[in-house]
Amino acid sequence: MAKPLTRGLISIDALVNNAAILGDFTAPLSQQMTAAFLTNATGPTVVVQAFTPLLAKSTKTPRIVNVTSGAGSISLRVDYTNEHQKMVAIPYRTSKAVLNMVTVCQAYEHGPKGWKVFAYCPGHTESDLGPMNKVEFGAKLTSEGAGPMVGIIAGERDGEHGGFLRADGQWAW
Repeated sequence: MAKPLTRGLISIDALVNNAAILGDFTAPLSQQMTAAFLTNATGPTVVVQAFTPLLAKSTKTPRIVNVTSGAGSISLRVDYTNEHQKMVAIPYRTSKAVLNMVTVCQAYEHGPKGWKVFAYCPGHTESDLGPMNKVEFGAKLTSEGAGPMVGIIAGERDGEHGGFLRADGQWAW
């Protein structure tokens, strides 16, 4: 998969995994789960594995950012006072919870080499993820969601390596 993409590259300094699907709610649950896990959890895991050799050649501190969601936080899900607690979307929620665990595993694997690995939740951001991810429904602009990620890639939050970051702090796992 990565060979055609990496042909001619010597190294990369950062890798951002930012792809997700909410799913087709009309499909059987097993199909929804499979599709969500493939895109939201398996995909980022395989991409990191494919690009690890190029990250290893970086002359800077390699950084991996897995874009996730507070919807994948088990702590927030059991907090009945949380404003997003009622969101059902089981395939999306569980696949993002898996991505969060993958991030911790990657931090454990690559941290001893000096790499920095983060889960980052941009919040309710304008996207094609679903019909509610529009500015008219309160979603922030894409640039607002991505802005803090630029700081993460620049090393401004290296002390939070292995964390579940959001713009103004961290989420509980």
